[in-house]
Amino acid sequence: MNSSCPKSGHFREIQDSTKKEMHEELLRFAHSGEIDKDHMPKVDIIQNWIGQYSREFNQKGTVIELEAFKAMSS
Repeated sequence: MNSSCPKSGHFREIQDSTKKEMHEELLRFAHSGEIDKDHMPKVDIIQNWIGQYSREFNQKGTVIELEAFKAMSS
């Protein structure tokens, strides 16, 4: 864990927990017949979705912060 950012180690735990929770929720839907288990994504795919969303979210946040900084500097 990075000592300058004490919470950085927790992100991985949250991400792992989230992908498992999403997979378990999808399994519940499959068992209840709401979705077809054959069309259910694997945990790797869910992990990729989370990673992609996280990257996009962080990029948008960075753009917003830069625009706010530019506006304050003007």
